[in-house]
Amino acid sequence: MVKFSRLGMAQAQIDALSKRGITYDKTTKKQLLCAYDFSEKPSHGDVERFEITNTLKLPGDYATFLMKYNGGYPDPDTITVKSGFEIVIKRFNAMVTPLVSARLETNYHAYQGRIPKGFLPIACSVSGDILLLFHFQI
Repeated sequence: MVKFSRLGMAQAQIDALSKRGITYDKTTKKQLLCAYDFSEKPSHGDVERFEITNTLKLPGDYATFLMKYNGGYPDPDTITVKSGFEIVIKRFNAMVTPLVSARLETNYHAYQGRIPKGFLPIACSVSGDILLLFHFQI
């Protein structure tokens, strides 16, 4: 069973990373903290608005996933593809979140023209790869 923790970071996590030399600019730090405290889940109406705005239809099970979990950090975080290659997932994008870089819509528009038409970037790996989901054009 996969569990999902919310996006963002607690202040203690940011402080621990800072001690290791990993720092964030003020905007990113604020977004990480806000996202960590953010518990809102998208409604059916939010999903429909996203579909209408972007002229697409999400697969039903993915829409349900968004309304239940709203993306997040998976645990366990590793998937094995058909070739046997393992991919470590950093996060699944969220429909609603203060963390701009993790928003589904932000990523959808950022990758248009760089990914095959009809696909949606739903997650990213720790190495920077994106995971794509086929959606229906309307």
